[in-house]
Formats: sequence, C-alpha cells, structure tokens
Amino acid sequence: GPVFFFSLLFFLHFEMPTECITNPLQRELADSIIRMVPLDEIRILLACGAKVNEPVTQGLRPLHYAVWQRYLEAAQLLLVRGSDINARDECGYSALHLSAEHGYTELVRMLLHQGAQVDYREDTDDPFPRTTICDEPLRLAIRNRHADVARLLLEHGADPNKRYFFGSEINLVSPLDLEFLRLLLTFGANPDTRDRAGLTPLMKAARLPQ
Repeated sequence: GPVFFFSLLFFLHFEMPTECITNPLQRELADSIIRMVPLDEIRILLACGAKVNEPVTQGLRPLHYAVWQRYLEAAQLLLVRGSDINARDECGYSALHLSAEHGYTELVRMLLHQGAQVDYREDTDDPFPRTTICDEPLRLAIRNRHADVARLLLEHGADPNKRYFFGSEINLVSPLDLEFLRLLLTFGANPDTRDRAGLTPLMKAARLPQ
C-alpha cells in the first residue's frame, strides 16, 4: 500500500525529502487523508497551517492522496479551499490522470465538473512525437479498459486523435477491441490515421486470422 511505498522511498533516499521536514503538517495531512479521517480533522490541520497546494513528497499534493484513496469528500474540501486541480506530481500525473487510470468514475466526474484540464500534452506537427510527458487521462482510461471514464473524458473534450510515439489514439487500440474503436470513432477519431508501421486500424483488422 501507499505506506509501504513511502517507507521504500525513505530507504532509497536515506533521508526524508526536505519539503517533509520544512512542513511536517503536510505529511500529517496526507496520512489523515489516507486514513480517511472525518473532514473536521482535515479542517483542523488546514487551520493549523497544512497547505492544500504544497507537495508532500515526489510532487504529490494532498489532492492526489484524496483521489488515490477515493475520498471524494476530502477531494471536494481541498478544492473548495483552493487546491490546484491540475497540479501534477513529478511523473506528470494530475488528480485526473490518477482517477482515470484507476477507473474512479465518480471522482473523474467531479473533477471534470470542477473544470479539470482534460489534455496535457502539447500538440505538435510530429506525427510520432517523442516526449517524456506521461500519457493523457484518456489513454490511461482506455489502456485500463475503463469505458465509462473514457466516454466522460471524450464528452468533456478529450482529443480522440491525440498522437503518441506509436501512432494516434485509435492506432493504439487493438483492432479486436470494438467497444473502444466505436467509442473513439463516435467522438471523431480519424479512421484513416496510420501507426508507425504505416497501418490504419482497418488494415490491422484485415490482417487478423479470420
């Protein structure tokens, strides 16, 4: 679980990241969210100086912890208190990335309703862009087979033609995966786009054994 993960980080670094030492209340806030303490306890920590936008470790904000733990009410409280909904950790993950990857439909819906950014990678003329930026929330939802989340993201303007190193969004879906192919096409994915091997989704489907 998260606690083991953070102990592991501790041993890897041999020292706590400096931001933990400068504000131990951040660590306390994160731990309280993970334990899903009542909201009043979180309010007290905020009143005592814990910050909604200050990283806890590895760029993770309190909002990331609330989403990770599926603590919807805590996430809403943090947002009301001014938490940056689009803040990203050191891996480039926002709260929306996390909830899309895990298929937390209610959290995705709430974040979108609160105006979360849907696409994060800059558009480029390169047909197969190389980038260190993590995949879009839509790609994470599709890769993990969260159809409801993928539909929500598309309804809120996620780009169905976002390009990756191996091709466009639709090129990355298996030609057997009719549910997601249909979903992308419904929202305007280009059926003629080619992957790095020069194949369209239809060409890939035609090559499958009958």
